[in-house]
This record gives sequence, structure tokens and C-alpha cells, in this order.
Amino acid sequence: MQKPEYLPLLEQTIRDHPQLGTSEVIDRLLIAFGIEILKVHSGPGSTEVDAALSFDTAATVAKGRELIACTKKPGSGASAS
Repeated sequence: MQKPEYLPLLEQTIRDHPQLGTSEVIDRLLIAFGIEILKVHSGPGSTEVDAALSFDTAATVAKGRELIACTKKPGSGASAS
């Protein structure tokens, strides 16, 4: 996020989710970056979850499912076009 060319993605994500807290906005921003990467790199991608969840399998799976669901919602902060 230190590069100025990434600022529009951050600003759009914040505009799309004014009701969310910082942690949730960060999740949406990471999803937006992933979608942008997939525009130039075909094939599988991945998103990390917080390492604090590493000893809690149920929480890790729940977070993964939450992130996946965010990629499928209209207005997720990232367009899959």
C-alpha cells in the first residue's frame, strides 16, 4: 500500500464499505488485490488468514468461508470482471 498506484483501490474499498471496521476493510482490500492479480494471472490464487487462527481449525475454516463469500457478494469492494 505504500505505492501511490494502489491508493485508488484502497479508496474504492473504503467508499464501498463505510459501515465496516478496520479489520473488515482490510479483508475486503486483500480480496480486491487478489481479484486485480487474477486479471493478469490466470490460475489459482490464495488469501491468507490471520496466523492467530492457526490453532483453531474451526475459526480458520469459518474465516476462509467468510472471505470466499465476500468475493461472491455484489459490492464486495472488488469486481470480478
